[in-house]
Amino acid sequence: AEIEAYYKNNPDNFQLRDFVVQADYVIVDKNAPKLRRVERWAASSDNDDREKLIEYAVQFAKEFHFDEEDWLYVDDLFKKIPIQTLNTENFLKQNTFVTVEDSMSVYFLKLKAYKLKDDTAPLSLQREFIRNIILNKWKLNLISTMKKGILDEAKQNQRIEYYP
Repeated sequence: AEIEAYYKNNPDNFQLRDFVVQADYVIVDKNAPKLRRVERWAASSDNDDREKLIEYAVQFAKEFHFDEEDWLYVDDLFKKIPIQTLNTENFLKQNTFVTVEDSMSVYFLKLKAYKLKDDTAPLSLQREFIRNIILNKWKLNLISTMKKGILDEAKQNQRIEYYP
């Protein structure tokens, strides 16, 4: 609850410097079986098709990603999937499903959501960062309280010496 409150109260601290997306992707060998079906399943919004795609990916994919909550940096994603675009913002706005092929693999990418540069970063991307901020504040408060307590006790017991 404290993490969510901090995030909500400080949105200007969480501006994105890069594009991020929520996406599913599957990377398979060019010679993998049922590529047409895989493309149909990957493009589909149907839960049964998604389950079929996940089962297929576990068995045949070189790499895949199906995390509903995870946000990925577009630059990292484009290192895995050879998409070349001159304008990333337009690409994200104009595409929800892309199939790319190279000499060895076929890449199926379904874009579910995106955030542009300068948008507020999703909480899930910032959660660990905020947690560290809150922990550091707690530590500083604890140190300050302990220091004050030690000084107050020393004053009370007249164990402090003052030097001019």
